[in-house]
Amino acid sequence: MSEEQTVRLLWQNYRFLTKEMLKFLDKHDMDLFYKLLAQRAELQTQIEAAVDDGFKDSEEGRKTLTEIQHDDRLLLNHLQMKRHKVNEQRKVIGAYSGPSTARIKSKVWER
Repeated sequence: MSEEQTVRLLWQNYRFLTKEMLKFLDKHDMDLFYKLLAQRAELQTQIEAAVDDGFKDSEEGRKTLTEIQHDDRLLLNHLQMKRHKVNEQRKVIGAYSGPSTARIKSKVWER
């Protein structure tokens, strides 16, 4: 296998993992999402260590990188929405648990 084919394969695997991460994020399977993220980080290390003989500059390479960038933006947007939702849920929980917890503690101390 030539060096360019190796780099090409690494980038294709990276793209595949990115798409899979999106699927499992949509399914709310965070355990698998984090496993895929770790695999993708390992692939990134391999890509950085590999010698690129022009794949990134080829038409296929530019298309692959554009698709990865698009999917990365989708991932980022999805994660930001999840974070916002979690923060909102924490605010709601805090609004309901804060005063009642304080009242319970004060009643316990009054006894």
